Amino acid sequence: MENRKRLLPQVLAVLLALIALAYILALLKITVVKGTTLSRVFENMAAGKAPLRSVNLVPFETVLQYLRFSENMPFLRWFSNIFGNMLVFVPLGLYLPAALPAMRRFVRTLAAVVFVSVSLEALQYLLGTGSTDIDDVWLNAAGGSVGYLLYVIVARVSTGRVPAAAWVLSLSVCFGVAGYAVAYREFGVYLGLATFREEVRGDSQIPRRPADAFGIVTGSRGDRLLLAVIGRPAGKRPSAAAGTATGMDQDDIEVRVGASTRFFDRRSSDKGHTQVTDYVAYTPATLSEVPEQAQAFVWGRWEADHLAADVIWTMRPRKPAGMAAAGASPATASPAPVTVVAAPGGLTLPTSAAALFGHTGSASSSAMPFKGAIGDEVTVYKIRSWDDGKSKFAVSTADPATFRLTPETVYYRQRILRGGREVYVTPGNREDIVAGKTIRVWGSERDGVLVAEAVCVITANGR
Repeated sequence: MENRKRLLPQVLAVLLALIALAYILALLKITVVKGTTLSRVFENMAAGKAPLRSVNLVPFETVLQYLRFSENMPFLRWFSNIFGNMLVFVPLGLYLPAALPAMRRFVRTLAAVVFVSVSLEALQYLLGTGSTDIDDVWLNAAGGSVGYLLYVIVARVSTGRVPAAAWVLSLSVCFGVAGYAVAYREFGVYLGLATFREEVRGDSQIPRRPADAFGIVTGSRGDRLLLAVIGRPAGKRPSAAAGTATGMDQDDIEVRVGASTRFFDRRSSDKGHTQVTDYVAYTPATLSEVPEQAQAFVWGRWEADHLAADVIWTMRPRKPAGMAAAGASPATASPAPVTVVAAPGGLTLPTSAAALFGHTGSASSSAMPFKGAIGDEVTVYKIRSWDDGKSKFAVSTADPATFRLTPETVYYRQRILRGGREVYVTPGNREDIVAGKTIRVWGSERDGVLVAEAVCVITANGR
């Protein structure tokens, strides 16, 4: 029994040291290597890149911005972004005095916490892995102070039967479980704790070959749907004469619906880090039940002046506010001058409507190939988008547009995750313009070409 009593403090000390080491590694991950890997950090350093570097030295600016945006963000998201910086340093304020007798004075613990916080912020700046923010420092210091207060309480309630180390270990377990739960739920994909997945159900009756046409429903007439076409196979289009006879231009077609035509409603929802897509069969009593502005994919047979449909799936939006001005052609658009507003992380983002909303195309597609930035010129394919303030969807078209980069162009990178929620915006660079990206461009027309003042490259689902 006596040996066990002597052994217990040693075991507790070893466990506390291991937990403290795990905490330090986790702290480095979520502050310095968040959203990336060490190998990528070293690659960026070797190439002289700092993709996520930004600085904010104005006290309370970032906190106030998050509070302003809180109505448009889930509670845990904005709460974690503000108070997470405080809570993550609570264990440091607890471990320092528990492990080091010299740190059992508040001033020394506070100084050590501030030193660690400033060092981590400096590392983020040097490595280009995040926003260096003065608000993070005072939030970290507040968290360390709470941790020191917890140590004071632990020291008073500890006894020979339940030593202080046991209380510290118990609190560590509570911190670890709660912190991991929040991090996994809100930032799991970003921190590498979870993998984004897509689950598709009910698609066995959807043809595997590419759709014969896809676009937006603009109305109906008799047994035909009117479709504003966004894409179709080359050469698969009604004749010009037919288009004139039906009063439609080349971008509109008629889709004939027969008794054997099968309709499916495509619905998407989020369950944790999984996006679930369901194809639900339905039979409209009349074609007027197919809502206007619904996105539609059609498989069937091309005839003289229409497409006879075998299968149609639609994705029904809420009542749209109209097509976004971002889809305007650079040749005809007259964008307002770029204005900016402070954003979380000390960044500035344009508040005017983008002059161009496009997609870079695919590295393997011959129909919409990625052409990259050739010199200062970038070619993208325009995107048609609808937004009613509550729901959004956008579809890339085969209509190309070109914009020009200049040394003054400002680059941003925006990550969108979990059903279209904006996670964060960070500084970007020209190298972000690669295949498979959505791009918004702000600028003005000069000599018939859109000259970019700001470019935002959008990454969907964290990829």
